[in-house]
Amino acid sequence: MIAVLGGGPAGRIAAMQLGLAGREVTLVEKGGLGGQCLHHGCMVVCALNDIARHLFFSRDLQSLGILDSVPNVSFSRTLAEMALVQAKIASVLDAETRSCGVQVMQGSTGRVDGNSLYVDGELLEAEKIVVATGSLPRIPDIPGIRLQGVYTPHTLPSIKRVPEHLLIIGGGIMAAEFAFIFREFGADVTLAARSTFLKGMHPRLRELAGRDLSGVKIHEGCTVGRLEGDGAVSGAMLKKGAKETAISCDGVFLAAGLVPNSGMVSGLKKGQDGRILVD
Repeated sequence: MIAVLGGGPAGRIAAMQLGLAGREVTLVEKGGLGGQCLHHGCMVVCALNDIARHLFFSRDLQSLGILDSVPNVSFSRTLAEMALVQAKIASVLDAETRSCGVQVMQGSTGRVDGNSLYVDGELLEAEKIVVATGSLPRIPDIPGIRLQGVYTPHTLPSIKRVPEHLLIIGGGIMAAEFAFIFREFGADVTLAARSTFLKGMHPRLRELAGRDLSGVKIHEGCTVGRLEGDGAVSGAMLKKGAKETAISCDGVFLAAGLVPNSGMVSGLKKGQDGRILVD
């Protein structure tokens, strides 16, 4: 039997192809099938961006006198309806995976130690193990980062309301996407990019993104020295060279990249950031 740990795009497709090839396969997934893409990444951004674009164009039409007003959006209802669609897609993926002859152990916790796989603490006999555990949001080492009101794409569903003043930490595509989304949903957004905003992208694309983000305060070459608050975040100290600037914020969104999700893997060679080293 071949065991696959992780039910995201990589692990699920590997399990399905092995099943279709006639192999006995067991897929172990702690959360829902579909992985980060469905539950925390691309699908979430696409859904929220559809609404944000609708608001964006509505403001243009209102400025031309074509629309009387811009629609009001319920953020909590948006997240709830999005969760229903995600659950439906996950159920379709589950049925598709099982139809390929794969045994799915969903809601089970897997741990790899060398050549052994343990599921919910019990050894699962397997001749081969495919480790496809994906990634997690990178949490910068910033004082106050554990305060209430600090979110990542993985904790997005816990946001009860759109913050009035939101600080986004990060300068890449994910940061740009969520800056646009939250700005259109009504937040006053400040973005702190450690280097150049959208570094490495074509200048024309950066120019177009900057146009859409004209309402966002973008600080380049900027680090966050600390987050402040008594239990919940209420402010941040931004540092650019020797200059420090205090800002108020009632929410912080971390979009500072991803790190390998390999904490459940031991007995294999791993890099400093946790990546599993292969030949």
